[in-house]
Order: sequence, then C-alpha cells, then structure tokens
Amino acid sequence: MKYRFLFCNVIFFFFCYGCQRMALKEKITRAYYLTAADVLDQCALSYNYSEEEGCFVIVPRTVFAVGFNDNYIIVKQHPDNNKKHTNYFIVPICTSDSIDIISSAIGLLTLNEFNAKKQELKIPENLTFTIIKKALQ
Repeated sequence: MKYRFLFCNVIFFFFCYGCQRMALKEKITRAYYLTAADVLDQCALSYNYSEEEGCFVIVPRTVFAVGFNDNYIIVKQHPDNNKKHTNYFIVPICTSDSIDIISSAIGLLTLNEFNAKKQELKIPENLTFTIIKKALQ
C-alpha cells in the first residue's frame, strides 16, 4: 500500500509539472526569448513579462534566425514552417513594460523591405543573424 501511494504521487508530480516543460526557452536578451511549447517547429520570439504572466509571442512560428544589439532584434521566420517563404521582422527592444511590446514588431517584411527599413532606422550593417536554428532553416 505504501508503494502504491508513492507511485501515485510520482505520477501526479510528472502529470502536473511535465505540462509546464517547454521544447525551447532560450534567452536572447533582456526578457526576450525564443520559445516553443511542444516541438521546435513552434519556435517563436516571445517576451517574458514575469513567471506568473508567462511569455507573450511577438513573432509567431517558425522563427529560425535572430540577431540583436542594444536597440533591435532582427528575425527571420518561415510562416508556419513553410520553408518556401521567408519573412523578416525588426523588433525594437523595449526598456519599459508600459510600451506595447507585442505590437512593436515591424514586419512581415520581404528581404528588400527589410534592408530598406534597416537603412531607414540606421541599424548598423554589423547587426547580423547570429542565432540560427539549423533544424528549422
């Protein structure tokens, strides 16, 4: 009987806490993360307000490359893991929670629009995609 109780507690523990595990939660900078709930194909750029509120998606799946400096995060995305299409985003790094972080992303951009927007915002040429998820590329 003692072992049955222990077994039930162990199963309950894994049931409750196993659901909270994520396939990916990789810090980019400040409170910005690459996150995927179940499988890597769900990789998104997210902002983590707090442990209680969790992460809020800024650029949805499937993010496969990012780069950042003190002011911006640049993102490459295959929409819903469709590798025939590549979208680009520029995300200004917010320093205050009062700014609407989720709607701050500039994008869906083509490569030409992305390069033009980088010039317009005076984003330095040395800001490149430094974090690349090769399995998603």
